[in-house]
Formats: sequence, structure tokens, C-alpha cells
Amino acid sequence: MISIDNLPHPENLTYPSYYVSAFFRSREEAALAIESLKEDGFADDDFCIFEGESGLKALDFTGHHHGGFEFIKRKFMQFFEVAEWVLRQQADQELRTGAIMVLADTEEQEFKDQIVNCFREKGAYDIRFFDPYYVEELEN
Repeated sequence: MISIDNLPHPENLTYPSYYVSAFFRSREEAALAIESLKEDGFADDDFCIFEGESGLKALDFTGHHHGGFEFIKRKFMQFFEVAEWVLRQQADQELRTGAIMVLADTEEQEFKDQIVNCFREKGAYDIRFFDPYYVEELEN
């Protein structure tokens, strides 16, 4: 089985254009999903992992860790309840309970469908697809 520790753990979450996001209850579930996708040709750098304290800092729900501009940006996102704010808010709560958020890079519909189906099969929940102009919340 792959090691979650060897996958990218970004220090900041930018708007995830052309990414599928999902939450997993355990590292094992996330690893099984990623391993399955890697067997189908995906690479380590197609994934971003957010977990634990480092994940919370990277998500920076309040904007305090990434400077004044990010703080103001978060306030605007909160006021208008944009999809990115909703994701950050949920991710903050989920990571505090021990869940893992995985983002998988995709720009083609067939890859999006493949990722979503794999994530569902491996126990993911609250799956979303981020397009540059909208967020598609996918049923589990």
C-alpha cells in the first residue's frame, strides 16, 4: 500500500480549479483510493493531502497564517458564503475530528468521473468538483 506521508502536503490551499475534493475517515481509506487511481496511471503529484495540524495550517480557515490579504479575502468569502469558504469551513471541522481531505487533479471529464467513482467505492464523502467558475457537489 502507498504511504500517505510520501504524497504532496501543500502549505497553502489555493482555489482548486479542476480538482475533485473528498474526505476520508481514515488514512487507510484514502491510501486505498489513491493506490487504485495510481494503478490506473495517476501520479503522486496528481494528489494533495490535507490532514492534522499541518493540514489545518495550510487550509488557514481564518486567514491568520498567510497574511493580511488572505485574512481580508476570507472575510469576503465568509460574507458571500462562496463555495471555497464552505469547503474551508467543512475541512477545518473534518480535519479536527481526524478526517483526511484529498484533492485529485483532473481537467478531463473522463478522469473526473473515474476519480469520483473510485473515491465513492473507497468510502469518501462530501465529494466536490471544482471548476474555475462553479463547484459541483456530487452525491455520495
